[in-house]
Amino acid sequence: MSLNVLFEQILHSEQRAQERRNLLNDVKSEIAKCQQKVLETRDEQNSLQGKLVVKLQQLAEEELQLKWLETREAILMEQKQKLMKEKEGHEKLLQEVRKEEAEERETFLSELKEFGVAYDLSGDGHVNREESAKKEQQTLKMKELQLENELSSYTEHKRKIEEVEREKKRAEEEVASLRQKHSRLAQVLKEHHKRTADLELNKEELSQAPDMDPEFLR
Repeated sequence: MSLNVLFEQILHSEQRAQERRNLLNDVKSEIAKCQQKVLETRDEQNSLQGKLVVKLQQLAEEELQLKWLETREAILMEQKQKLMKEKEGHEKLLQEVRKEEAEERETFLSELKEFGVAYDLSGDGHVNREESAKKEQQTLKMKELQLENELSSYTEHKRKIEEVEREKKRAEEEVASLRQKHSRLAQVLKEHHKRTADLELNKEELSQAPDMDPEFLR
Protein backbone atom coordinates (compact mmCIF):
# COMPACT_ATOMS: atom_id res chain seq x y z
CA MET A 1 0.00 0.00 0.00
CA SER A 2 1.40 3.37 -1.00
CA LEU A 3 1.85 6.23 1.42
CA ASN A 4 -0.68 8.40 -0.45
CA VAL A 5 -3.40 5.77 -0.19
CA LEU A 6 -2.71 5.30 3.51
CA PHE A 7 -2.79 9.05 4.02
CA GLU A 8 -6.13 9.30 2.18
CA GLN A 9 -7.58 6.53 4.34
CA ILE A 10 -6.42 8.32 7.47
CA LEU A 11 -7.99 11.56 6.26
CA HIS A 12 -11.17 9.73 5.34
CA SER A 13 -11.35 8.08 8.79
CA GLU A 14 -10.67 11.38 10.48
CA GLN A 15 -13.39 13.02 8.41
CA ARG A 16 -15.88 10.31 9.37
CA ALA A 17 -14.94 10.59 13.03
CA GLN A 18 -15.46 14.37 12.87
CA GLU A 19 -18.88 13.84 11.28
CA ARG A 20 -19.80 11.44 14.06
CA ARG A 21 -18.64 13.95 16.67
CA ASN A 22 -20.72 16.68 15.00
CA LEU A 23 -23.73 14.39 14.87
CA LEU A 24 -23.20 13.43 18.51
CA ASN A 25 -23.07 17.11 19.47
CA ASP A 26 -26.27 17.73 17.52
CA VAL A 27 -27.94 14.83 19.36
CA LYS A 28 -26.76 16.21 22.72
CA SER A 29 -28.13 19.63 21.81
CA GLU A 30 -31.44 18.12 20.76
CA ILE A 31 -31.59 16.12 24.00
CA ALA A 32 -30.96 19.29 26.03
CA LYS A 33 -33.74 21.10 24.14
CA CYS A 34 -36.13 18.19 24.75
CA GLN A 35 -35.24 18.10 28.44
CA GLN A 36 -35.84 21.86 28.72
CA LYS A 37 -39.15 21.42 26.94
CA VAL A 38 -40.06 18.61 29.35
CA LEU A 39 -39.28 20.87 32.32
CA GLU A 40 -41.36 23.70 30.86
CA THR A 41 -44.20 21.29 30.13
CA ARG A 42 -44.06 19.95 33.69
CA ASP A 43 -44.14 23.49 35.10
CA GLU A 44 -47.16 24.33 32.96
CA GLN A 45 -48.78 21.04 33.92
CA ASN A 46 -48.23 21.77 37.63
CA SER A 47 -49.65 25.28 37.17
CA LEU A 48 -52.72 23.91 35.41
CA GLN A 49 -53.12 21.28 38.11
CA GLY A 50 -53.11 24.03 40.75
CA LYS A 51 -55.68 26.03 38.81
CA LEU A 52 -57.80 22.92 38.43
CA VAL A 53 -57.73 22.29 42.19
CA VAL A 54 -58.74 25.91 42.87
CA LYS A 55 -61.57 25.73 40.33
CA LEU A 56 -62.84 22.47 41.77
CA GLN A 57 -62.82 24.01 45.25
CA GLN A 58 -64.70 27.05 43.99
CA LEU A 59 -67.18 24.77 42.25
CA ALA A 60 -67.77 22.83 45.48
CA GLU A 61 -68.36 26.07 47.40
CA GLU A 62 -70.77 27.31 44.75
CA GLU A 63 -72.65 24.00 44.82
CA LEU A 64 -72.96 24.31 48.60
CA GLN A 65 -74.26 27.87 48.22
CA LEU A 66 -76.69 26.69 45.57
CA LYS A 67 -78.03 23.94 47.85
CA TRP A 68 -78.51 26.49 50.64
CA LEU A 69 -80.42 28.83 48.33
CA GLU A 70 -82.56 25.96 47.04
CA THR A 71 -83.41 24.99 50.62
CA ARG A 72 -84.27 28.62 51.43
CA GLU A 73 -86.44 28.77 48.29
CA ALA A 74 -88.34 25.63 49.34
CA ILE A 75 -88.97 27.10 52.82
CA LEU A 76 -90.22 30.39 51.35
CA MET A 77 -92.50 28.57 48.94
CA GLU A 78 -93.97 26.56 51.81
CA GLN A 79 -94.52 29.72 53.85
CA LYS A 80 -96.07 31.41 50.82
CA GLN A 81 -98.55 28.57 50.31
CA LYS A 82 -99.44 28.61 54.00
CA LEU A 83 -100.05 32.37 53.97
CA MET A 84 -102.09 32.14 50.78
CA LYS A 85 -104.35 29.51 52.36
CA GLU A 86 -104.66 31.62 55.50
CA LYS A 87 -105.48 34.67 53.41
CA GLU A 88 -108.15 32.77 51.51
CA GLY A 89 -109.66 31.62 54.81
CA HIS A 90 -109.75 35.16 56.19
CA GLU A 91 -111.25 36.52 52.97
CA LYS A 92 -113.97 33.87 53.12
CA LEU A 93 -114.64 34.71 56.76
CA LEU A 94 -114.76 38.44 55.92
CA GLN A 95 -117.28 37.79 53.17
CA GLU A 96 -119.45 35.79 55.57
CA VAL A 97 -119.27 38.60 58.16
CA ARG A 98 -120.21 41.18 55.56
CA LYS A 99 -123.06 39.02 54.36
CA GLU A 100 -124.29 38.58 57.91
CA GLU A 101 -123.91 42.30 58.52
CA ALA A 102 -125.98 43.10 55.44
CA GLU A 103 -128.67 40.67 56.52
CA GLU A 104 -128.74 42.12 60.03
CA ARG A 105 -128.93 45.63 58.62
CA GLU A 106 -131.88 44.68 56.46
CA THR A 107 -133.57 43.07 59.45
CA PHE A 108 -132.88 46.10 61.58
CA LEU A 109 -134.29 48.49 58.99
CA SER A 110 -137.34 46.32 58.61
CA GLU A 111 -137.92 46.27 62.38
CA LEU A 112 -137.25 49.99 62.57
CA LYS A 113 -139.95 50.72 60.05
CA GLU A 114 -142.30 48.28 61.75
CA PHE A 115 -141.99 49.51 65.36
CA GLY A 116 -141.40 53.17 64.60
CA VAL A 117 -139.22 55.86 66.00
CA ALA A 118 -140.65 55.32 69.50
CA TYR A 119 -138.53 52.26 70.06
CA ASP A 120 -134.80 52.59 70.48
CA LEU A 121 -133.69 49.60 68.44
CA SER A 122 -130.44 51.09 67.17
CA GLY A 123 -128.27 48.42 68.83
CA ASP A 124 -124.60 48.41 68.01
CA GLY A 125 -124.16 44.64 67.32
CA HIS A 126 -123.57 45.23 63.64
CA VAL A 127 -121.18 48.08 64.52
CA ASN A 128 -119.07 45.75 66.64
CA ARG A 129 -119.00 43.22 63.83
CA GLU A 130 -118.08 45.90 61.34
CA GLU A 131 -115.21 47.02 63.57
CA SER A 132 -114.09 43.41 63.99
CA ALA A 133 -114.25 42.89 60.23
CA LYS A 134 -112.22 46.10 59.67
CA LYS A 135 -109.59 44.92 62.17
CA GLU A 136 -109.48 41.55 60.45
CA GLN A 137 -109.12 43.31 57.12
CA GLN A 138 -106.22 45.38 58.47
CA THR A 139 -104.60 42.18 59.78
CA LEU A 140 -105.01 40.61 56.36
CA LYS A 141 -103.46 43.68 54.71
CA MET A 142 -100.47 43.44 57.04
CA LYS A 143 -100.07 39.76 56.27
CA GLU A 144 -100.46 40.52 52.58
CA LEU A 145 -97.70 43.13 52.86
CA GLN A 146 -95.53 40.60 54.69
CA LEU A 147 -96.25 38.07 51.94
CA GLU A 148 -95.26 40.61 49.29
CA ASN A 149 -91.98 41.19 51.16
CA GLU A 150 -91.39 37.43 51.32
CA LEU A 151 -92.15 37.14 47.61
CA SER A 152 -89.72 39.96 46.89
CA SER A 153 -87.08 38.18 48.96
CA TYR A 154 -87.89 34.93 47.13
CA THR A 155 -87.47 36.68 43.77
CA GLU A 156 -84.05 37.98 44.88
CA HIS A 157 -83.05 34.51 46.08
CA LYS A 158 -84.21 33.03 42.80
CA ARG A 159 -82.10 35.57 40.92
CA LYS A 160 -79.10 34.62 43.06
CA ILE A 161 -79.75 30.93 42.40
CA GLU A 162 -79.84 31.57 38.64
CA GLU A 163 -76.62 33.60 38.90
CA VAL A 164 -74.94 30.81 40.89
CA GLU A 165 -76.11 28.25 38.32
CA ARG A 166 -74.66 30.35 35.51
CA GLU A 167 -71.38 30.70 37.42
CA LYS A 168 -71.41 26.97 38.10
CA LYS A 169 -71.88 26.26 34.40
CA ARG A 170 -69.01 28.60 33.48
CA ALA A 171 -66.80 26.97 36.12
CA GLU A 172 -67.65 23.49 34.83
CA GLU A 173 -66.81 24.57 31.27
CA GLU A 174 -63.50 26.06 32.45
CA VAL A 175 -62.70 22.89 34.43
CA ALA A 176 -63.45 20.78 31.34
CA SER A 177 -61.19 23.04 29.25
CA LEU A 178 -58.39 22.77 31.84
CA ARG A 179 -58.72 19.01 31.88
CA GLN A 180 -58.52 18.85 28.10
CA LYS A 181 -55.44 21.05 28.13
CA HIS A 182 -53.96 18.96 30.93
CA SER A 183 -54.56 15.82 28.84
CA ARG A 184 -52.92 17.41 25.79
CA LEU A 185 -49.89 18.48 27.83
CA ALA A 186 -49.62 14.97 29.27
CA GLN A 187 -49.58 13.59 25.72
CA VAL A 188 -46.93 16.13 24.66
CA LEU A 189 -44.86 15.22 27.72
CA LYS A 190 -45.13 11.54 26.84
CA GLU A 191 -43.99 12.26 23.28
CA HIS A 192 -41.05 14.31 24.57
CA HIS A 193 -40.05 11.47 26.89
CA LYS A 194 -40.17 9.05 23.97
CA ARG A 195 -38.18 11.45 21.78
CA THR A 196 -35.61 11.87 24.55
CA ALA A 197 -35.28 8.10 24.95
CA ASP A 198 -34.80 7.70 21.19
CA LEU A 199 -32.14 10.39 21.19
CA GLU A 200 -30.39 8.80 24.17
CA LEU A 201 -30.35 5.48 22.30
CA ASN A 202 -29.04 7.18 19.16
CA LYS A 203 -26.41 8.91 21.29
CA GLU A 204 -25.31 5.57 22.76
CA GLU A 205 -25.09 3.98 19.30
CA LEU A 206 -23.06 6.90 17.96
CA SER A 207 -20.71 6.86 20.95
CA GLN A 208 -19.95 3.16 20.36
CA ALA A 209 -19.62 3.46 16.58
CA PRO A 210 -15.91 4.47 16.43
CA ASP A 211 -14.85 1.41 18.43
CA MET A 212 -16.79 -0.91 16.13
CA ASP A 213 -16.04 0.76 12.80
CA PRO A 214 -13.61 -1.44 10.75
CA GLU A 215 -12.06 1.56 9.07
CA PHE A 216 -11.42 3.22 12.45
CA LEU A 217 -9.88 0.01 13.85
CA ARG A 218 -7.45 -0.14 10.89
